[in-house]
Amino acid sequence: MTCKAITDALLDGDTAAVAAYGARFAGVAFPGETLKVGIWKEGGRFLASVVAPSRDNAVVLSGVELIPA
Repeated sequence: MTCKAITDALLDGDTAAVAAYGARFAGVAFPGETLKVGIWKEGGRFLASVVAPSRDNAVVLSGVELIPA
């Protein structure tokens, strides 16, 4: 889900433009829960974190990294 959000937002949905992707689960995401993805660029890669706003921004994913092709 996070890889798709980054790809759609920054790579025009072009999955061929993704060279590598990785993430670490840092918490629990519940079915139907709204999640917020924060994305920033560092060097030639995109970094992100995913939080659950309804739970005081509890971190769900951390260490998210997408390297474009």
